[in-house]
Amino acid sequence: RDIVQSAKAIALPGGIRESQGRIIYGEIQPVVGAGSTTGRGQKLPLHPIAFCGIARPGSFLKALAAAGVSPLRVITVKDHARFHADHFAPCSMNGADAIVTTSKDYWRDPEIMKASGIPVWILPMKVEFSYDDFF
Repeated sequence: RDIVQSAKAIALPGGIRESQGRIIYGEIQPVVGAGSTTGRGQKLPLHPIAFCGIARPGSFLKALAAAGVSPLRVITVKDHARFHADHFAPCSMNGADAIVTTSKDYWRDPEIMKASGIPVWILPMKVEFSYDDFF
């Protein structure tokens, strides 16, 4: 147990079942340098594009709704799928005032999202597992 509790990552061959683990979302934060200059304390965007490439995008969208964010449009790609500049081209933003995405998706290729010309916000997330679920 001590080894598992101190691990930074654990590989789970075959993946996990939906009943295993609990997703915990943090506070939506602007990414300084991605169209935002002041960081925390800014008002949430009113008309963002929501973007995610996670296994269960519904949980991301529920977390946005709980935070009071109503996306103008939602773009989802399959978990670990490659996304490209066309997803974030300025002409495809159609009146959006920001992009809101998961931290995982932002850090996969931040330059693509920054190139949109609008602020980027991230919704940090982590997954917690019970030791007893696996061992």
